[in-house]
Amino acid sequence: MPIYTLLSHEFFIPEQLALVDTNVLNTAFYDKGARGQNTRFFLDEYLGELELSPIVLLEVVVEMWGLVVGSRKAKSCGLEILSWLSDTNNTTLLPLERNIFDEGHALCIDTEIDYVDSILIASAFGLSRHCKLKAPLPIITFETRDYYHFMCKSKKTIQLINPDEY
Repeated sequence: MPIYTLLSHEFFIPEQLALVDTNVLNTAFYDKGARGQNTRFFLDEYLGELELSPIVLLEVVVEMWGLVVGSRKAKSCGLEILSWLSDTNNTTLLPLERNIFDEGHALCIDTEIDYVDSILIASAFGLSRHCKLKAPLPIITFETRDYYHFMCKSKKTIQLINPDEY
């Protein structure tokens, strides 16, 4: 049987970072109105003023591609997002570890929330534990329903950052 080996890669994770939800990328690049422009400014400029570094999970990239390119047929927009993501000055892309996948899967079942939201929650807590940070990583999102549902059911808190409030 052939063996497939993934190369180990260490990621420098600054203490001040935040996970980015799919809806934020979608708004920043697909919405050509004022909200889209403000969200793009938030990602490109204002996060630096808040001393936060954005992290995007590969699951978010896949969901974004399905939404922007698959559903909305906006391939050039999808490619623009991929170009932005490939610039390491903009964000850190992180693959998902198996234990985070398992935690997210369990959250998805237990709390009946969206899969990518459950992965973001599991990553917020998991990365924080792994890197010995004080609190779960904040999540940048416009859509808070699933996150509040999780917090009510689990009695755990997580900071949500809505770009519209900045």
